[in-house]
Amino acid sequence: MMGRAMFDDLIQRLTSKPELLHEYAALRNSLNLGSDPGGCKSVLVTSAQPLDGKTTIVVDLGLTAMLSGRKVIIVDADLRRPRIHEALELPNTLGLSDILGARTHAREVVQTVKAMGGNPLDDRSVSVITAGLGGDALTETLGGPTMKDAIGELTRTYDVVLVDSPPVLAADDALLLAPLVDGVIVVVHTGVVTESDLKLTKERLEGVGGRVLGAVMNRFDPRVHGPGAHPYAARYYGRE
Repeated sequence: MMGRAMFDDLIQRLTSKPELLHEYAALRNSLNLGSDPGGCKSVLVTSAQPLDGKTTIVVDLGLTAMLSGRKVIIVDADLRRPRIHEALELPNTLGLSDILGARTHAREVVQTVKAMGGNPLDDRSVSVITAGLGGDALTETLGGPTMKDAIGELTRTYDVVLVDSPPVLAADDALLLAPLVDGVIVVVHTGVVTESDLKLTKERLEGVGGRVLGAVMNRFDPRVHGPGAHPYAARYYGRE
């Protein structure tokens, strides 16, 4: 199965660094992610600007939720610059663009990535819907009834639905998606994104009815920002 070696590598990276796993678990718990009753089941992950590391946060948060026993699906709704299929080494011939184009249903394009043999977590897996091809022409449909129905279907099937989307200040896509999910987290490239950009990002998301749950500081350097400045101090060494 494609992606299994990369999947094992990602699990190994998390589980071999207890402090990293702990920080993601703390994030999962603070979001009440996939916990019933009253927990968030569908979460949009976005950022203010490109290259803030949101795709890595999506994947690692999904893996952490999986390791805690939750049934997880990751949806790549960044149709302009999809990266989830690269991060997990999956084919991208079918995906969200096919759902939005009314060519198929969500369940038909789900890919499942499972650990290889020899791992005690072999029975656990993460499901993925990649972006698919030609999706940049369908971005205006992200806030429509087809996407709403797809997220509804997925939340009935999975404990956790994580949606990766383009940066708020680079495109309107995240603003279309924000009202369709339980909450939004904003990934911040520490020391690069300005306070004014963050405020504008929050205002835009809330202006369309999105529920901003908080921000995750990525690429945090305690030598620059101080070891006590944020609870996720230097734990997210991601890439976009």
